[in-house]
Amino acid sequence: MFLTVHAAAGALIGEHINNSFLAFLVGFVSHFFLDIIPHGDQGLLEKVKRGSKIRKVLALTTIDNTILIIFISLLYNNEIFIYHRSVSFAIIGSILPDLIIGLNVISKNKVVQFFYNFHKSLHYFLGVEINLISGIIIQILTFLLILKSY
Repeated sequence: MFLTVHAAAGALIGEHINNSFLAFLVGFVSHFFLDIIPHGDQGLLEKVKRGSKIRKVLALTTIDNTILIIFISLLYNNEIFIYHRSVSFAIIGSILPDLIIGLNVISKNKVVQFFYNFHKSLHYFLGVEINLISGIIIQILTFLLILKSY
């Protein structure tokens, strides 16, 4: 899933949990549940490691990160949330697993590798693979569904 989708889920979680640590943990775990939903990016990291499709991945990452910054800025410039600290911690927890996955590219740490393999396995949990375009549509719909829940 795009970081924007994970962050939206984290914000929703943080709004309902008035304990920053617990919000962080639930946000962290939510990442894995969202990644079970087929979303079309399975295998992209492996393709980048082999050198193909790097421009597409960098473009998607740049777009996602830009939308994420705009989304979080809009959230905090509107008076939507009561528990701002819990929202912040839940957002951090919800996007942290992908940061750890990024560390796998530059690290040969066994713990990071184990985490990477676990995280990757969730993308195939349902045994359904879809293409990237279908995945982007599913992610946009998931994002809109989360937003509707605010």
